[in-house]
Amino acid sequence: MLQSPPIGGDEEAAQKEPVIAPPGGRSASAGASEQDEKYQQGCAFSWHFDQVSRAYHEERVRIEHEMESTPKVRLKGRRWNITLSNGEDEHQVDSQISRLVRCQRRVKAWSDAIPRLNRRLRRLYKKKNIGPRMVMVTLTYEDIDAWEPNQIRQFMQDVRKLLKDKLWAYAWVLEMQERGAAHYHVLLYVAPGTDVPEPDKAGLWQYGCTRRETAEKGPKYILTYVGKEHQKEGLPLGARMFAVWIGKKQATAEELFGFRLSSAPPYLQKKILEYYEEGIINANVRWERVFGGGWLIKDIGEILQSEWYLVRISEYIE
Repeated sequence: MLQSPPIGGDEEAAQKEPVIAPPGGRSASAGASEQDEKYQQGCAFSWHFDQVSRAYHEERVRIEHEMESTPKVRLKGRRWNITLSNGEDEHQVDSQISRLVRCQRRVKAWSDAIPRLNRRLRRLYKKKNIGPRMVMVTLTYEDIDAWEPNQIRQFMQDVRKLLKDKLWAYAWVLEMQERGAAHYHVLLYVAPGTDVPEPDKAGLWQYGCTRRETAEKGPKYILTYVGKEHQKEGLPLGARMFAVWIGKKQATAEELFGFRLSSAPPYLQKKILEYYEEGIINANVRWERVFGGGWLIKDIGEILQSEWYLVRISEYIE
């Protein structure tokens, strides 16, 4: 019988860019390598979201009601053990590790795409010392209880409104400080000569101090912040762990292909890549979730489904 789904942290992102349980039927008990184990842990429960969406909604409404009744109490996102089965083997998924691996995969794909885009854009300017800028911004909270779910979204909306078409890509990662406060690392990829103001002085961030600096290491700099597992624990309820974006006006379909593909579940990635290499589809290929489970490759009309299905969900116990 299906139980309520995980409530902690990255539900909105899971709906937009879901992660599916892995193909192949291997479980941790079947002697999988450490790499395979991490791969499987990264394949989370979101394929089953349609099956449990009503229970999810009811539980979230209940928790939001609790938050409204205790405004000074910050509820932490919950951690869950998710049991999947393919009919022969069962596999245990830790929701926290699943979120972290997904974050690492998406941010790495972003950091891999930017250099390819950067090389072409620099050639357009014909001078090697004149090209797009990479700016790192750190956002902190003075009050550890000041965090709210939509503050980072509003900040990015304000930045995009300010920079307009001079903002070509961005990535941000959320971490928890030792004192219990959330803080964000934001990497902005902007057009040559673009001035990025100090967010707190420009009125873009009212919750604490900020820092702005040139990211000398380029897009790989953001990878430093996705490997710190201990700083991803205890995220506030409703907190997203990361976000990545590349503007379509500056990038070609080929430059965006790998980045886009990283948002697909692993078994779908494998099939799309296979069709792409065989010339059956091109870099503009589109796919979408099928109600009830599975994914449709729209260009060829093929529906793919994971062999794994949800057995139960229980609260994580260390």
